[in-house]
Parts: sequence; C-alpha cells; structure tokens
Amino acid sequence: MYLTQITTDIQEIQKNGLFDNYRWKQELCKSLPPGEERSFLFRTTDKGRNGIVTWVLSREYPKALPFGKWDIHKIAENFYRHKKYFFDLMANPTLRRFKKPIDENGKEKMHGKRVGIPLEGHEGWIERKFKDAGCKVDLKFVSIDNYGLQICRHKDSETQHSAVKFCGVIEVGNSEIFQKSVFSGFGSGKAFGFGLLLLKPIDD
Repeated sequence: MYLTQITTDIQEIQKNGLFDNYRWKQELCKSLPPGEERSFLFRTTDKGRNGIVTWVLSREYPKALPFGKWDIHKIAENFYRHKKYFFDLMANPTLRRFKKPIDENGKEKMHGKRVGIPLEGHEGWIERKFKDAGCKVDLKFVSIDNYGLQICRHKDSETQHSAVKFCGVIEVGNSEIFQKSVFSGFGSGKAFGFGLLLLKPIDD
C-alpha cells in the first residue's frame, strides 16, 4: 500500500479544472493502473490561497501526473500493528431508511436510500464504525466539526454530501480487522473524497 500527498497550487487547480472532488477522482484514476478505479481512497484539503493538499491511499504505486508536487510513500508492513493512533477522518455519516423504496413495478428495491445523520447522531456513528473496525474510541476526547454540504457537479447533475471531520485517539484491539477497514474506508461517499483515515501512531 502507498500513501501519496499531492500539493497543488491555485494556478494548477484552475488550469486543470480541479474545482471539486468529482474532478479530482477523474484525474487520480489516470495515475493508477486500469482496474484500480474503485480500490483507492482520497481526500482533499483546501489551503485557501495556498491551493489544495490531496492524500491518496492506493494498493498500487501511482504515476505522478503533470501537476502538483507528488510525495509517494510506501506504508511499512508493521504500521497498522500499533495499539494507539491519533486519527483524522473526513466522513459522510449516513444511514439507510428502514422503509425500502418501491420501484416502478411495485416491488421493494434491494437497498434503502441513504440519508444524512443529524448532528446528535455523529458520536454514535463514529463509535459504531470504529467498533466494527476492531478498535474503540473515547468520545470524551473526540472533536467533531461539521463542514456542511459538499457539492460536486457533473454535466447537468449535482451530488451533495454532508462533510464531517472527526479527530481523536483510537485504541486497536484487532489489527487485522483494523487494517482491512482502513483500506476499505469509513462510511459512504468514498468516490467523492470521503472515508480516508489519516493516522499517526502513538508510542506504546
């Protein structure tokens, strides 16, 4: 696995039309081999006049594209075996409606529609996600910041996601499950720049 940091200035963003995460997804797909379009995670951070910093977590070594500064790092095999980490996650917390929608033939669809979780449900959401990932989080030491709606446009359509940033400390109980969860991403909207967990080990 590789973690790549891409620093892009305002001029490069304008020249390449990288105005939302949908466009970033399109460009980043070009940096990886065919078939890897669904197996990488990414996240963009707006630095204002200093441009954008983008992180990419991929299974394959990416090919640097002709814009930005690309710092590509191979992740050490033992990186996910620490007991504690500082974490930083930009997520799109959602849940499925219990009542499944009905299609045009009068039958229930296989999947219910995803809806955003209100502010009071964010703590429970992150706690459940980490529990499923083989670790636990102390909510007393978690900061939660609501970044509002993130809008991506493609041709005549528009997609909206609720952007929420979670930061804090996690304690890992099952490193194998944890590693698989990190590679899979957390929550929905992964194709739009959500779900990539940034980590810094805490010395044991």
